[in-house]
Amino acid sequence: MRQTRENKTWTDESGNQVPYNRLKPGEKQREKAAHDLLKQAKAVSAEMTAFKEVMMKVCEEVHHQFMKDNGVEGKGKGNFTWYNFDRSIKVEVSISERIEFDELGIKASKEEFDNFLNQELGDKGEALRGMINAAFSTTRKGQLDTKKVLNLTRYRQREKNSHFQKAIDLLEASIRRPSSKKYFRVFEKQDDGSYKNIPLDFAGA
Repeated sequence: MRQTRENKTWTDESGNQVPYNRLKPGEKQREKAAHDLLKQAKAVSAEMTAFKEVMMKVCEEVHHQFMKDNGVEGKGKGNFTWYNFDRSIKVEVSISERIEFDELGIKASKEEFDNFLNQELGDKGEALRGMINAAFSTTRKGQLDTKKVLNLTRYRQREKNSHFQKAIDLLEASIRRPSSKKYFRVFEKQDDGSYKNIPLDFAGA
């Protein structure tokens, strides 16, 4: 609750009562400004939430109609981009999936990769050795670099070693996708033919 000049005393974070006449001008200013910003922030947040729901509904309808127009069955899944008739407006829908690894599964995969690396690999395997070691070196927060680990699966067809193949099997089996987020972006075509993103968040404004 906002504290005003009508309150003879103001309560601080420790619960202490401070007489109003002992407050500094800056303390009074910050009290009013903070509550004003909070009120506006909540209103903007509610508006953005409502707008996102509208965008989601519209994009789903556009996707459904496009598939229907082209005789394609199924709901479809994944990223897609669509335009208005003269292509002056572009709308992008992108899905970001958070990928994690099952702890026991990824440890077993690492053991098999180690078995592979402990063999005589020759010159051909040295590049893979570097990639595997880099993939399983953790970040500052003790996490694996997901992209580097997943990149190892690209070499399944090139390396037929049984330990390597089993390591890839275990790696793929350990993949978990606990959540996904859908992002929407709207662009307006500029005179030079490029598309300018309409910022829908403070970071991009």
